[in-house]
Amino acid sequence: MAVLAKVSLMIGLLLVVVARSCESLNFRTVDRADAKYDEARAERGSSRFDGDDDDSSRLKGLREDVRDAEIGLRMNGLWYELLFMLGTILLLLGLVGVGFAGSGSERMVAMVMIAVITFSIFVFGVAWLPKLRAGMG
Repeated sequence: MAVLAKVSLMIGLLLVVVARSCESLNFRTVDRADAKYDEARAERGSSRFDGDDDDSSRLKGLREDVRDAEIGLRMNGLWYELLFMLGTILLLLGLVGVGFAGSGSERMVAMVMIAVITFSIFVFGVAWLPKLRAGMG
């Protein structure tokens, strides 16, 4: 029981970390694409040749890259949130197992972590719900 609980705890922790880091990488991808587009627009505005077709096709391609990155962020965001929720559930199940099978300080630390995670994510924080609403809008 204790080994299964610790394995569940480790897998849950790994899923939580991976989900949050992948989500932050997606946000950085959108920001990078948007910055490239803004930089190209600023260069075009400061240049003397406003009617250059090659420059306008480059801007159009960069604008499509930004749009594709935003769409990818919204599509992948749901899967990362589901992965995060699965990870927190596995983490909590592992902590419950360690809380029951552990001894002394392991038991106390597991119970405190269960209380903190439960109330910060599932009850008060609802850290994932505003992101889902923002992604759908």
